[in-house]
Amino acid sequence: MVKQRLEGHFRNELLKNNNIWFLKLQVMPMSYTSMPADFLILSEHNKYLVECKECSKKVLVISRLTQIKKMLEFYHKFDNNYAYFLISFWNTNKNNSIYYHIPVDNMWNTINNIDKKSLNMSDFEAYFSKFQVNLNIISNYFI
Repeated sequence: MVKQRLEGHFRNELLKNNNIWFLKLQVMPMSYTSMPADFLILSEHNKYLVECKECSKKVLVISRLTQIKKMLEFYHKFDNNYAYFLISFWNTNKNNSIYYHIPVDNMWNTINNIDKKSLNMSDFEAYFSKFQVNLNIISNYFI
């Protein structure tokens, strides 16, 4: 499955950071309970939620951001809570792909200020270029 590819690469990068603890949040379809994100990450001073979204067609459909309200709630609950979308535009392999690590409030503000149902690569370059990251060093962002 496509999403599991990004989650797997992200998990492998998190394992490289000895200063964090993380948990892959599992979806339980029979419990009818949705998870607020794919990963919960704890560092000594901060807590993070990260939701992974992989775009193999170079488009992110905004309706796929189903966790955004729960992520915003988490982000605003305490001072040291952070929430991010990790977006991947897959291009044949991990190293050829483009990744964005976007704070939930930036994503929320953007999707509420544009009149679009999806975001393409040009939109990401226009709105989120400062959040483009190298997946090989992403675990360094969680301190």
